[in-house]
This record gives sequence, C-alpha cells and structure tokens, in this order.
Amino acid sequence: MLQLFGQSIIIPFSISMLIRLMPMISWNNPFIIALLLAYSLIMFIPYTFVTLQPIKIPTIQIIVLLYSFLSTASQALDLMVQATTLAKNPTIKTWSDSLFDGALIIAIMIIILMYQWRYGLPKVKLNRRTNLWLLALLTIFAIWFSGWNAFASGNNIFVSLIQFDIHRLSFTTSNILSGLEAGIAEEFIFRFAILTIIIDTLYNSRNRFIYAGLLSSLLFALMHSLNLFAGQNIGATLVQIGFAFAYGLFLSGIYLYSDLFYLPVLFHALLDTLVFLTSTSQVMTGKVLSSDILITVIECLIFFCLGLLLIQLKTKRQPHFQLHFFN
Repeated sequence: MLQLFGQSIIIPFSISMLIRLMPMISWNNPFIIALLLAYSLIMFIPYTFVTLQPIKIPTIQIIVLLYSFLSTASQALDLMVQATTLAKNPTIKTWSDSLFDGALIIAIMIIILMYQWRYGLPKVKLNRRTNLWLLALLTIFAIWFSGWNAFASGNNIFVSLIQFDIHRLSFTTSNILSGLEAGIAEEFIFRFAILTIIIDTLYNSRNRFIYAGLLSSLLFALMHSLNLFAGQNIGATLVQIGFAFAYGLFLSGIYLYSDLFYLPVLFHALLDTLVFLTSTSQVMTGKVLSSDILITVIECLIFFCLGLLLIQLKTKRQPHFQLHFFN
C-alpha cells in the first residue's frame, strides 16, 4: 500500500528535483517542454505494470482507478514543476490547469490495466444489431442538448428550445482542453473501466447491465460532490449530482447498446467543452432557483429513461456478457 501511494508521488516529484538541481539547462525551451509533457504521459507505465497490475479484487481495482485519476494523474504535472522555473510557464500552466495532461495519463493507465486485468479493451466497432435510426436520433438529440445547455436564450423555456445565443463563446486553448479532459478521463474511468468491471463481477446476474449502469453512474455523480471544495454551494452541487447521475446512465446506455465507446466520449466532451467555452468553469455560481430545479428534474427524467431503455434493449439482445475483446 505504501508503494502504491508513495511511488505515485515520488515519480513526478523526482523530475522537479532534477529541474532544480540542473539550473544550467534552459528548461523553458519549447523543445524541452514538449519532451517533459511527452514524458509525463508515459512515466507511470512501469508503476502501472509493477504496482497496480497485480491487484485482482474488483472493489480494490475500482478504488485504485479512482485514486489514480483524482490524485496520481491529476497532480502529476503540478508535482513535476513544483517550485521550479517551469511552474509559471504558460504552456505548462495551460496543460496543468485544464487537467488535460492528467486525462491522457489516466487513459493510458486504464488501457494497460484493463488489458492486464483481462477485462479487455473498449469496443469501437458498431454492433450489427444496433438500430441505426435510433442511434442517429439519439446522436442528434445529444448534440442539440449540448448546444441548448450552453447557448439557450429567450424569454421562456419553449423559445429557448430553438433560440441560441453564441455571442458568449470564449475560444481559448485552456477552455477547449478542459472540456476534452472530462470527455476523455471520465469516460475511460466510468463508462469503460468501472462499468466493465462491475458487469464482469456480476456475470451470473440477469440484471448485470442495469446494476452496472446504475452503480457506475452513481459513482460518477458522487464525484461531482468534490465541487463543494471548489466553493460551489450545496444546492448547486445537489443539482449537478442529480444531472450527472442521469446523464451518466444515458452515456452508459449509449455504449452498451452501440458498442461504440467513442460515442459517449464525444457526447461528454462536446457537452463540457461548450460549457467551458461559455462560462470557463463547471463550478455553478449563483442561487439555485425553483425553475432551475424543475428544468434539471425534467432533464434527469429524460436521460434516465433513455438510459434505462437502451440498457434494456442491450439486455434483451445479448444475455451473455461480451462487452470486451476477451469474450
């Protein structure tokens, strides 16, 4: 256990020590920064094989994955440049503040671990039994909702359904990377790794798909409670948790039904990227109004029902677990 936690800190911190011990090197050189960023993506690979790969208990595997994202991957770049001349470098700061570097790190770690744990890799080939018309309608709906969520305007909710205001867009590298981070990291963790582990664990259960969808979505929702520590009020956090649970179940349904892992990644990345482009943050500010709660309840019901429908279609179509490449 000490090795698991200790090495995740020592590995990136050793780079910080190296930078401080070699001031004669021009560390702010773009080429050197590119090398450091590239190294950050692969520096945990030996640690992943040696320390994490031997873990076999599913519950511990899930805990390790969550820790690896919330701590190991997310803090890696900050630890690498801590108390060095690179701490205020604009490129480093953009990659660090957006957590995009952490998203790529955790994606690499998850791919290695899921393969080594014999859960396999995420599917990217369309299931032949998928109704293309249904999938197309859901794709259009997901794209529309992402736009509506970010740009809706008008005097009432009905007008806002078709009237968008895009003048609030603020295109910055940090905003775009922050949106992509959520689509990559959170989907690899919750819609691929945790969902797959739970389904595999419940292999003999007739309702394994729905249980896995609900549990992974619940963990996804509860993760948003961490926004309380970023200054978000309790009311806004509860609204965010409720929406995250329903939307997470919808994304689980999309993946299970279509066998296309990149669809929930794209849907989630689009939703969050547009949010960041209009507000620069996912932390909700201001007082939560009764109208906000009503709209959120409606959104949750829609996504929850769609998620259940898709998972039910998956259950009827494929009674035996064949989500990954080893089966």
